Amino acid sequence: MTEYNILILSAGRRVELVQCFQSAARRLKIKSRVVAADCSNTAPALYFADKHYIVPKISDPNYINSIIKICKNENVALVVPTIDTDLLLLSERKAEIESVTEAKVLISDYDVVSICRDKVKTQRFLEDNGFKVPRLYSEEELEQDLKYPLFIKPRSGSSSIDTHKVHNKQELDAYLSDCKRPFGSGFYGRGRIHCRCLFRF
Repeated sequence: MTEYNILILSAGRRVELVQCFQSAARRLKIKSRVVAADCSNTAPALYFADKHYIVPKISDPNYINSIIKICKNENVALVVPTIDTDLLLLSERKAEIESVTEAKVLISDYDVVSICRDKVKTQRFLEDNGFKVPRLYSEEELEQDLKYPLFIKPRSGSSSIDTHKVHNKQELDAYLSDCKRPFGSGFYGRGRIHCRCLFRF
């Protein structure tokens, strides 16, 4: 009987996700085990899975090798990422993982992920394809008189972390001064783009 084992990465608190895969296997009457992986042994979902592994953090050079090893050991059919910070790395190494294991990685192509993980690239993609989107200001445009309120958020981030409504110039300067990671050359011509994106709805 074919086995359809699932590997859930960064399992964290995703107990219901683990249970949904387990329930689906029972309902479909297929042989399946849910394997959960996380860098912390306090992640609750680990202890609801059929088997679990503690893996290095995503930033660790051995992270992908640890996934490959689990896939081989557990005869994994499908790798399910669950957090944004996994996506670029997994999409970049997807072909490698799939070529040395029997697993499929449930993720979009790298080009798609790279657009979705970068708010400036997402903005440009949407504008180029005729979508109506909020106005995005470049660094140079911040010197102009701006109409408040505005909304500021990290160029790459998730879970609404470090996103703020900006009511005036003083608040804007305070949030921009907190920026410690400027990103590469500007999409808007000269200069550099702040690590924060500034929108007006």
